[in-house]
Amino acid sequence: MLDGVLRLIGAIFYPILWALDWVSVTFFSSRSDYLLVRSSKRKIFLGNNYHNAESIFHVEGLRVTGHGWKKKRHVCKLEFQEPPGETHAFMKKEYAGRGWLAHLKPKRLMLHEARVLGTLEREGIPAPKWIAVGNTFKGDAFLITEEIPDTVTLKTYLAENHSRSQKKEVLRALACSLARMHTLGFCHPDLYSKHVLVNPESRKVFILDWQRSVRIQDLPWVVRCENLARLHATIEETSLSILERLAFLSCYLEATSQYCSFNNSIPLMGVMALTIEKECQRLLKKRHIREKRYSSSSTTQAQNWIYQDRDHFVITSSWDSQDKIILDELTKTFEANEIKRQVIRKYQIASNSTLRAEFLRFSNPTGIFTKLFGRKNFQSPMHWNATTLYKLQRHGVQTGKILALGFRKINGFNHGCFLLTREPLNSVSLEEWLQESIRKNSHDESRKYLLQAVGKLLSNIHKAGFVIRDGFDLEIRLNLQMNLAPYLASANALQDASGIDLEKAMHDKKACRKWLRKMGTSNDEILFFLKGYSGKAGFHGYSFSQPNVVQSQAQSIHNSPANSTSATVITSVENTTQWTEPVSAGNEITTTKSGNRNIKHFALQDWKVYYGDEWYNSIMDVGVTDRFHSKQGRSVGRLIFEAGDGKPDLRVYLKRHYDLPAMDGLMGRLFPNVAWSPALQEYQHLEWARQLGIKVPEPVAVLEIQGPGNKLQSALAIRELEGMLALHEAIPLAEKRLDKITFRKWKKSLIAEMARMSRILHDRHWFHKDLYLCHFYIPEKYTFEIPNWRNQVWMIDLHRLGHHPWTSKIWRIKDLAQLVYSSEISGVDNKDRLTFWRFYRELGPKSRLDTLMLWVIRFKWQRYRSHNLKKKGNQTSKPG
Repeated sequence: MLDGVLRLIGAIFYPILWALDWVSVTFFSSRSDYLLVRSSKRKIFLGNNYHNAESIFHVEGLRVTGHGWKKKRHVCKLEFQEPPGETHAFMKKEYAGRGWLAHLKPKRLMLHEARVLGTLEREGIPAPKWIAVGNTFKGDAFLITEEIPDTVTLKTYLAENHSRSQKKEVLRALACSLARMHTLGFCHPDLYSKHVLVNPESRKVFILDWQRSVRIQDLPWVVRCENLARLHATIEETSLSILERLAFLSCYLEATSQYCSFNNSIPLMGVMALTIEKECQRLLKKRHIREKRYSSSSTTQAQNWIYQDRDHFVITSSWDSQDKIILDELTKTFEANEIKRQVIRKYQIASNSTLRAEFLRFSNPTGIFTKLFGRKNFQSPMHWNATTLYKLQRHGVQTGKILALGFRKINGFNHGCFLLTREPLNSVSLEEWLQESIRKNSHDESRKYLLQAVGKLLSNIHKAGFVIRDGFDLEIRLNLQMNLAPYLASANALQDASGIDLEKAMHDKKACRKWLRKMGTSNDEILFFLKGYSGKAGFHGYSFSQPNVVQSQAQSIHNSPANSTSATVITSVENTTQWTEPVSAGNEITTTKSGNRNIKHFALQDWKVYYGDEWYNSIMDVGVTDRFHSKQGRSVGRLIFEAGDGKPDLRVYLKRHYDLPAMDGLMGRLFPNVAWSPALQEYQHLEWARQLGIKVPEPVAVLEIQGPGNKLQSALAIRELEGMLALHEAIPLAEKRLDKITFRKWKKSLIAEMARMSRILHDRHWFHKDLYLCHFYIPEKYTFEIPNWRNQVWMIDLHRLGHHPWTSKIWRIKDLAQLVYSSEISGVDNKDRLTFWRFYRELGPKSRLDTLMLWVIRFKWQRYRSHNLKKKGNQTSKPG
């Protein structure tokens, strides 16, 4: 009675306490500092004297992110000196003061990604491991993840010349990982090809950038299609053919059906392909998607930067030793206040190139707000210029290579900045070359080729989402060493446009034609300029090649036979593609009608060898004497069938329920597709746990008999775990067989696996409800050594397994309290219980919710203990 009252109180007040805790953490703890370091990596930080979040946050490395110009968020590459060698890692930094909207999630994005990476590691999804996560007292946050060596992006791998079998192996591995990820409920809104890494040797795939990921209990298929569409949109059709894309989708659906065999809502492949294609066409209207799709490694400069002088001086990592002789002169010019308004200087060096330094002095209109409100690191014009050049490079526009940036405050609200780029040694402006060519009356074939290239350059600028400012001319120069290849020297004449402004693009094209006529070009030559502008690289060329093929292929799949209950699968991407149905991962339950009884049954062939095909007619009357136990209309016993001829014996535990409640029988009559008997329910629970990745015993046979009337009976045969021991027996045995230090390590690794298995269930709001040590089994041979416990611990007795998303906190406490209560055995102490809690609890600083949960768990533990002592006392006091 008291236990029921406590559950009712918890169901009412626990959600309120959880909400108050979230509010307090959100609005009052955003400035509190914390540092969480992976236990296996603590020596890295201790050896480098990094003892708090502030010292780690200010570690600066090579900035490699595309957000390098946004001073509030970037990623840098780090190298930590470790006693065995070096540890390469990436650190994401996020500065405080990104706006009030970001404050509503007070620097928890880094912590959120670290928690997601921890969950993915438990579930076996390939992703980088987190090393450290922290938050400074000022509100700056960071996350350090390991570097995955010897990998390339998926787009780069597909563009390289690999065999079809290797490419197929990579796509199949990626499809299985994505299917598993979506089955777990993870939505990855940044699933681009650059966020998928591939090891060319092992063909393993890894998925990156989980900062914006969310987890939904049952991920809708529309969201899954949106994730796949982002991957589809960022891979060019030249790298992956349409048949290969459809084969990838078929592998994804096949893997989804295996990971979730009880899900009957898997759509047809044709419908899903059309949905992905439609979403892909919508995404390609966005500039950043087109950049990721059409960018090439040969034309895109990596953003690897080294920040110096408190971020006021930036140097690229590709700076040559010969270029550094210019550094002192630039610094002196920068500090001597020689900048008047705008100055362009060129330096010729010995590497057959020219350095172009553009200095600018300006009065920042936001200087007063910077002075009053402390806004720092605002974007200077040169930062915008460099960012624009990067975006143009991704769209195939040749520009000068960016080498260095500088910014400083001169006096008052006046600021100075400069941008240093490398240009070819022999170059000339387009205007000078045209005038000289017309003056010499040279052959016009070179001018036609050049004007066609200029038209293509203007088209790529519009494709990148930029237009020409009114009253400005493009600074186009020609590389005389590369057959007059035009390149853009500066982006000062450009302005950002939202998407592709067709009206402004036509105005730019008209202005360029007018300028070319002013230079003396003929109408025939201007036609070549228009031809280059409207070619394949023009801004109308975003759709996939052969769109009709995609529509026809998907439509043919969509018109598959109506009696198909699952997605169609492509088993080959060869010229003769075969279409088959996927094999269900679960075991089919057969329904047989016998008189006035409905019999649901399933059995393995090993079971049918001994009892025949109609085993279900006699199994309820079979006598069992070995380890037999019976009470309240149910019984459990062990059956041993000797196979002979050197074959392994069949050992099973048979659970039978003879007299179930009449209400369950009535519900079974009314809703025959639902499992109402304990045997069929436990069979489904075993299948669900197996699909979740938990090791459970194998069901050999299951039976449910409905009738006559409302009578309901059931039976379940489970294969015995041979050579295994329950943990309440294995732990005291290992204590005797192992020395003290080895036994402590043995327990710690075992506890980590138990915590992982518990979190796999609890993260999905599934609860065992009998989570005692006696329901965990391990091989007896592992009591002599320390094994790799991953997937080496079995969980049994899942008949009470339940899904409770609304009252999950209550059932979580019940499971943990039962586990703590059952740990009162020889070999387990309070340090082991604390170790389990550290492995089990969610990653992050200690909160009030953790304190409250621990108090309730201890209270529940004491109640289990007192109840058990009282029960033992009553049994002892009974007369013999």
